[in-house]
This record gives sequence, C-alpha cells and structure tokens, in this order.
Amino acid sequence: MFLILGKMGVLVFIGILWRIIKPDGLDADHTRRVLASVVFSLLLPALFFLTLMSQNLGVDALKMMAFGFGIILFGIILGLVIGKTFKIPPAKLGGGVLGVGFANITSLGLPLLEHPYGPMARAIIVHLDIFSSLPMVLTFGLKPSPPSC
Repeated sequence: MFLILGKMGVLVFIGILWRIIKPDGLDADHTRRVLASVVFSLLLPALFFLTLMSQNLGVDALKMMAFGFGIILFGIILGLVIGKTFKIPPAKLGGGVLGVGFANITSLGLPLLEHPYGPMARAIIVHLDIFSSLPMVLTFGLKPSPPSC
C-alpha cells in the first residue's frame, strides 16, 4: 500500500514540476487532456478486451456478476439506513449513496488491488465493472431527461 502511495506521490510531484518547467512548451492542462483521451479511448478498452479474452466467461462470470450486484445493493441500502439514522440532508445523502453504490471500480480499484494480488485481481475488477456496475449505472443510476419539443 505504501509503495502505491509513494508512486502516486512521485506522479503528483512530476505534475507540479511539469506546470513550472513546461517541457517543450507543453501546457500541463493540455497534456493531461491528451493523456486522458489516450487512456480512456485506447488503453482502457484494450485492457478490458485483453482481460476478458483471457477469461472463461462461464458460470464463474455469472457468480461474480451476482456478487457485484449484491455488494452494490448492500452499499446503497447501508448508505440509506445510515443516512436516515443520522438525519443526513437528502442532497448529501443522495450524493453519498450514489458514490457508494456506483463507485469508480476500475480507475481506483484496479491499481490498489492488482499490486498486492496480481493479475487475478484485474480479472475480478473488470468483471465487476463491466457486468455489475455498468449495467446498474445504466439501469438505475441515470435519470432520463424529459423529451424536448
């Protein structure tokens, strides 16, 4: 865990230096947008594809999907119970419940779990994200907008 935090600290320090030095005249904000686009448009889909292609999508995938649905629902219900118990205002409660129920599994969970547990953790995280979290977000987490006239 400390090794991961140490690496993140080094990356933050490099980002601060980048803003000051501006290597080759590259603005830090523009460079960040370009790198984020590469990660989200190319590298993350490639990671998902390669991980899923190396796994057997059988009964174990269904078990992991059910497990993912269960922990997401548990988080939402627990958040609602705690919020009502401590009389948290509805706007704050809603934000907390959405944060717990539809967490950023891949971006945060993948590096934290893959480091200590190896490639097995990558398969679990990808399965939970694609087969549990994403369907729940697309089904329950989005409020449809009213039709425009």
